[in-house]
Amino acid sequence: MRVPPTKAGPPGIASQHAYGVIGYDAKTDHVTLWNPWGNTFDPKGPAGLKNGYPTKGGVCTMPLMEFVQVYRTLFYETDAPLKKK
Repeated sequence: MRVPPTKAGPPGIASQHAYGVIGYDAKTDHVTLWNPWGNTFDPKGPAGLKNGYPTKGGVCTMPLMEFVQVYRTLFYETDAPLKKK
């Protein structure tokens, strides 16, 4: 998934760059993302859309409702073999 090119993402989130969703916590309704660049980012205020999200080793977590405001496309991939018909 990528941040749309016409919209600036939160600080620390690169626009027009692919991220991986590596987790979802249904109890807290948070999505965990991975940036393959392995960046580190410390928000200059409370975590959120305005200030960005704490990131270490390219991994950050954000609320699902904010995730859907930042990303417009999500692709699902698996290495499981296709089932024969």
